Amino acid sequence: MGRKPGSGSWGKKWCVPKLEAGSQALQANIDYVCSSGVDCKPIQPGGPCFEPNDVRSHASFVMNSFYQINGRHDYNCDFAKTGVLTTANPNLVCRRASEDQKRVLIVVRPKASWGN
Repeated sequence: MGRKPGSGSWGKKWCVPKLEAGSQALQANIDYVCSSGVDCKPIQPGGPCFEPNDVRSHASFVMNSFYQINGRHDYNCDFAKTGVLTTANPNLVCRRASEDQKRVLIVVRPKASWGN
């Protein structure tokens, strides 16, 4: 079972990919982080952070998870010069998307059952 950052342990800085980081480097970051014991289930199909299904979004999630779990040291966000620290939480995007999908399903199902 992979390690997960505790909700109370998240800091005020997050690790994300640099804009100029290429897809191949970001995929290498995903592979490294997921093989290091970090829980990557959220970016797997059906996980709350699978969508958007692109390497940059997935890398953002796993790079930040690695940074948070490993003590939030600046060097835990280096990733061969492809990571950068930010004060904007990137992981809220996948949580919000997941919550929005649930809301849409709740709204759509009753309308579909009205027979309009």
